[in-house]
Amino acid sequence: MELATTAGKIALRASLGQAVKHFREKRFERLISGLENGDIKLGDRELESDQFIACFLKTNEAIEKSAAQAKVDFLIKLFVSGIKENIIVEKPDYYSELVTIFSELSYREIEVLYLIGDTLPYDGESRDNSKVGEQNETAAKLLALKYNVSEEYAFAMISRLQRTGLVIGSNVLGRWPYVRLTQLYKDIRSFLHFQALGN
Repeated sequence: MELATTAGKIALRASLGQAVKHFREKRFERLISGLENGDIKLGDRELESDQFIACFLKTNEAIEKSAAQAKVDFLIKLFVSGIKENIIVEKPDYYSELVTIFSELSYREIEVLYLIGDTLPYDGESRDNSKVGEQNETAAKLLALKYNVSEEYAFAMISRLQRTGLVIGSNVLGRWPYVRLTQLYKDIRSFLHFQALGN
């Protein structure tokens, strides 16, 4: 019995090792295909640049950790946009921050950010508290309808985003402690709304 268990463990390791290798190769090919289909012209200078290679590896690592195909597509579009807009060459640290933020979010959370972006108030805006409360209620209702969940659950989805630094707690108390979008959200908004999500 012990021999069979040992043989089974060896087979399991071999099978999983092959599956992981195949998975990584497929994800790597998706990223390369994204570059080819994105009308990107890369010369030797770019390909040998430390910034480009570091950003490529960071993106590839994020893609390998993504379960949803939609998130893989999102990250590929983010990388292509980063190249086209020279962010990878001119602001590699900023691009790295973007990938880190999006890597740590599920695709649904990225979608939630997109959906609430035109509804929630920004931090520092001079808005009265009742308006902030209304905007938070509107955002929760929007998500509740979209995902067929309660408004409390929808607000919990929004609150979870505080870990990213894109959403922060507000001093307004209503049914829930309300939130606002941050300057960091403003900075990444174009990636989220236009380049990356294609809207």
